[in-house]
Amino acid sequence: MYKLYSINNLNLTGNRNGYLVGPQRLLNEKDGGRVFQDHLGIVNGTIYPLNSRHQLYHSPLYSSFKYDIEKCSKSVGRLYSRYQCDTDPSDIQWCIGCGFCVSPEKVLTLYHLVKPLCYKEDRVYKLTHIFIYFGVDATEGEVHTTTIHKNPYAYELVHISDRKVDGLFPDSLPLGGRDDLPWDTMNDFTFLQFSDLKKVPKDLEYVLPQFPITLPSANEIYLIGYPSKIKYSKFNEDNPNAINIHGLYRWMKHETKRFQHKVVSFSEGVFYDSSLSIHKCPSLRGQAGGLLGNFFTDSKFVGIHLGGTKENNMAISVGYPSFVYLYFQYIASDRDFFKKHQNDLREYQLYYETIKNEHPDGDNWV
Repeated sequence: MYKLYSINNLNLTGNRNGYLVGPQRLLNEKDGGRVFQDHLGIVNGTIYPLNSRHQLYHSPLYSSFKYDIEKCSKSVGRLYSRYQCDTDPSDIQWCIGCGFCVSPEKVLTLYHLVKPLCYKEDRVYKLTHIFIYFGVDATEGEVHTTTIHKNPYAYELVHISDRKVDGLFPDSLPLGGRDDLPWDTMNDFTFLQFSDLKKVPKDLEYVLPQFPITLPSANEIYLIGYPSKIKYSKFNEDNPNAINIHGLYRWMKHETKRFQHKVVSFSEGVFYDSSLSIHKCPSLRGQAGGLLGNFFTDSKFVGIHLGGTKENNMAISVGYPSFVYLYFQYIASDRDFFKKHQNDLREYQLYYETIKNEHPDGDNWV
């Protein structure tokens, strides 16, 4: 689709130390997450950090639930997208988010985190590299942008999917059933592939979509991702209606192990097939692209976390038609993969066939 430059002769960082200063310039306001509270200021949800073995060591969850969530967590990584200014090569910016493995070779993430071009302050930035890091601790002491290509837990990714999906499904993504509030990026999801398939770790977990989505009465779901380091002023901006904002900021800082660690957030959500879904899992900037699951789906995912507005945290459901289309073009189209998981994907395939039969261009799909 476009050229990715060689690592060997590039300064990978745009600053002296290789530290990431968040929030990154190339992220927009909707990349910010939201923390919800009741009228007394009690947080609607909980957060549990994972230890170095991807275990929820201090969580009171039942063992079976913990096992499924811990297994899912191994598929989730922190995404680092490197952009270089078209007119000033010394101006390098990083866009940070999340992604997770949906097959032995492929990663699902948000398109706006890895789009070929970004525009900021009359400057054009071109994507040069994409990395994913699977370690639990993503603080500066563990991950430097100057050496991320040498990090044993980081891998380079490349684009594999085109944007044909935008022509087939040209409608904007409405927010939670409201057509008057579209999401900024059309069909904001894409699939990436490991650039060197020989170096993909053998023990890497991947997740399948859960369809149909059957949520319990409490609609309990969880979000797995890496909250970025955020200053109090920006946190206050993202949560303008918070009760005791100082206390809430300290709580988030403590629960996330001072940010930049892989964590699991729990709360409730509502999933839609025809519009963006809504959830209340406590989240911060940096968790966009994170995995959403629920307690009754084994080690599967029900959606991907987008970000937040001032009112809601948003997600794309696995039932959203354009997502289903892309999944069957780039993931389930692998015959060996589909054969291995055909029992789990049978209902999803029937749903895809329905979408295909109802689409005017469906006869040309695989």
